[in-house]
Amino acid sequence: MLSSAPEKAPAPGGSTPRVVTICSDPWMPFAGDGPPDSDEGLVVTLGREALERFGHRVRYVVVPWSRCLDDVRAGRWDAVACADPREIPDAVYPVEPVGASGPSLFTLASSRWSYHGPSSLESVRLGAIRHYAYEDEIDGWIRAHQSEPRRVFLAAGTDPLRRLLEMLVAGRIDVLVENRHVARWAARMHGPGVAAIREAGTAGPAVAIFIAFSRATPDGAALAREFDAGLRALYAEGRVAALLDRYGVEPWPRPSPGGGR
Repeated sequence: MLSSAPEKAPAPGGSTPRVVTICSDPWMPFAGDGPPDSDEGLVVTLGREALERFGHRVRYVVVPWSRCLDDVRAGRWDAVACADPREIPDAVYPVEPVGASGPSLFTLASSRWSYHGPSSLESVRLGAIRHYAYEDEIDGWIRAHQSEPRRVFLAAGTDPLRRLLEMLVAGRIDVLVENRHVARWAARMHGPGVAAIREAGTAGPAVAIFIAFSRATPDGAALAREFDAGLRALYAEGRVAALLDRYGVEPWPRPSPGGGR
């Protein structure tokens, strides 16, 4: 395991830098929506700055979540940002996570509905994002009812959360499930405003999320080790703390020293 990272060293032997492609769908404040010179979000920024220390050039692409997972599995791209290990268990995972995420349930501010377990979803139409992992009970409920349009709507594409917010405002869904930070960011930037939505409960504890590297590329494991070393250097320099403050995200649990996969 690498224990330290060089200062943004050039590629070995002056060769052309390895281009590392990281993909995600928009998931701010963790992963941006992709236009040139736009905010790439907390996780993509950490990935970029950690891997650039080893002479790599990082490219970020925004695609539907299902395509991102499929292309990383196939080795067409190198890594997926913000991955829950349940979504892509066959990837190579660093030791260091890049966040923690747990699902919250949101309604319009005028609603009095609250989440008290999957049975409370029987009275509403739920909006969720296709191929996301949320929490075991909610995931099970979605699987059991995904063929029933009056109970579940699964959004896809490159901006599914914006679509769910529009449907919530229009009364086409009653509840949406999403990470608390992500839902509030989207409501503020693209939707009805934070005051227009209401957090109606949470489901399960937060789980660690990672930049997960492709097992189908020859250097996926090496990239994961380099990412760990680069991220630890960013922690030591105070850069991670500065980014957490910038994005309004709480620190997440880190592995104990010497721990690993």
